[in-house]
Amino acid sequence: SRTVTEMDNVLGSTLTMNPQPLFVVLGFSTAVMLCGWLFRQRTRDLAIADLLWAVCISASALYYGLVADGSMLSRLLVAMMGGIGGFRLFMHLLQRMLIEPAHARPEYFPSPDSNATRILALFVSRAVSATLFSVPLYVAARNTQDQATAWTLVAAAIYLVGLSGEAYADMQLSKFRSQPRHALASWAPVAIGP
Repeated sequence: SRTVTEMDNVLGSTLTMNPQPLFVVLGFSTAVMLCGWLFRQRTRDLAIADLLWAVCISASALYYGLVADGSMLSRLLVAMMGGIGGFRLFMHLLQRMLIEPAHARPEYFPSPDSNATRILALFVSRAVSATLFSVPLYVAARNTQDQATAWTLVAAAIYLVGLSGEAYADMQLSKFRSQPRHALASWAPVAIGP
């Protein structure tokens, strides 16, 4: 059937893909995260790691949209969806970083007093995770189908539902936080452990 043939074409091209764009993204992400680490050394605010992770994801989607060898439709959808999704996450995290005090953020980061090597490891691991997270974007951008299929429409619908849900959740959180009885101090997580 045609669907099986399409899947064979996609799987075959995935197994023989050129890894160079992934190494470019890894290099870019590592450079961005090292700059973030240097910035963190001055500000002592670890939230920059999440902010830059979103930048790396968005930039990787745009890059794959430019250099992947898939159809124009596939590359355009990856660049648009990944770029917009990453930018939305960046803006959300930037707003949190600028408004909330550092102690009100989740405590999954190492202590700000940790040694520089441990903090550097966190930033480098974020570069690696951004690259790994971008692999599906690269695979999608390499799709050679030049016409929208049912799977394209399903993917676009899932993306739109997800992006709409995130935007709605952001509005709910903003409304919740604007009420005086929900002041930041009343719901900020308490640090547990070292």
